[in-house]
Amino acid sequence: MKFAEQIKNIKAARADKVKSMETLLTSEDATLDEAQTAQYETLETEVKSLDAQLKRIQDLEKMSAENASDVVETTKSYAPSSFNIKKHKDAEQGVGFARIAGLMAATKGNPQLAAEIAKKFENTPAVAEYFKAKAVGMTDSEVWGGPLVNDTHLVDEFVELLRPATVFGKIQGFRNVPFNTKISVANSGTNANWVGEGQVKPKTGMSLSSVSLGFAKIAAIVPISQELARFSTPSAELLVRDDLVKEIASRIDDTLFDATQAETADVPASLLNGVTAIPLDNTLSFVDAIDKAASTIIATFSEYGGFEGCYFVMSEISAINLGMMKDAMGRPVYEGMQGLINNQRTLFGLPVVTSNSATLQTKVVLMRPSDILVADEGGVDLSVNDSASYTNTAGDLVSAWENNLVLIRAERYIRWKKARATAAAYIDLTYIPA
Repeated sequence: MKFAEQIKNIKAARADKVKSMETLLTSEDATLDEAQTAQYETLETEVKSLDAQLKRIQDLEKMSAENASDVVETTKSYAPSSFNIKKHKDAEQGVGFARIAGLMAATKGNPQLAAEIAKKFENTPAVAEYFKAKAVGMTDSEVWGGPLVNDTHLVDEFVELLRPATVFGKIQGFRNVPFNTKISVANSGTNANWVGEGQVKPKTGMSLSSVSLGFAKIAAIVPISQELARFSTPSAELLVRDDLVKEIASRIDDTLFDATQAETADVPASLLNGVTAIPLDNTLSFVDAIDKAASTIIATFSEYGGFEGCYFVMSEISAINLGMMKDAMGRPVYEGMQGLINNQRTLFGLPVVTSNSATLQTKVVLMRPSDILVADEGGVDLSVNDSASYTNTAGDLVSAWENNLVLIRAERYIRWKKARATAAAYIDLTYIPA
């Protein structure tokens, strides 16, 4: 077996074992029993053994290459495994996608010129292949499908970076569905009854309805200077990448928690649209008002399916403020809110995730992901323009041409919908003492 095949097989086996380890530790009950602990330790030993074997083979492959003689190639053949764009030695995640955006801006959409410039980026070969495919198609590729796979991987890499920046990436349990497909949802459950011998079984019924999530896309326009568009430094590339991630992630979360956003043909409804806010009682102290509102929201949720898989969502500043609250004895009022690392916070026993969404600053949301449908196929489209205009945060129309700017537009395909109206509830944190 060739070295490359052995390495590939070992990496695949290692990935499977690591995934099994992750499954054990990320289950609903993260405390391992004796059997699970033994299983985890066995997997851990096997992974270490595979790592050692992988190092031996890689060292042997290197020694063999140093002793090899040059061979003159006489023929070219179909070799589907001769490219590997999964590993970029030095480039950070999402840099390849950012380089595509920057090169499109710098060359004003000229794929031939972009392909030539991209050759200097040795640690992201997929970028050059992407523009080569755009310039001349894929018919001249020695590796069939190579440029297409490069294209897909670069987009997937960016989406993998984007998802954790949104609430959708921080919470598990959403119901993933395809676009434009009718999905049956239960409006009410069935009833079961004990039945004596020979007695008539009572009729039960389930109320069903169907929903379909049509295509929706969210567009972010990032203006950059002509000089930055001709970037060649890692810091500039990361700036473009982070701006694209920030703009798209912010818009997704802002829409998700904007209670005024109703559903349209182009925009999904907020999870809080049509939901009545639970206010704070200003005749009570702030702590007592929070506890009273929390009791109300918890009582509301307990009527519709319990709390398994539920999350609290709030702004980062709200989470910090709750964690800093002390009682008369100087003890934390909400001990589970003390954590600042890895978002490992809890409130009333339920996990807490945070978002810096502008529409979440005065809200604490309780949501049940299993009652929320999400269509997310991971597509991202890029386009550039240096002569169009855009509206800035002040509402002013800005000309890209007059201001020596290049506009990079990224469009992300995603839509969501509540399967049940009771999928989310929220507390309004606005508090003015009486």
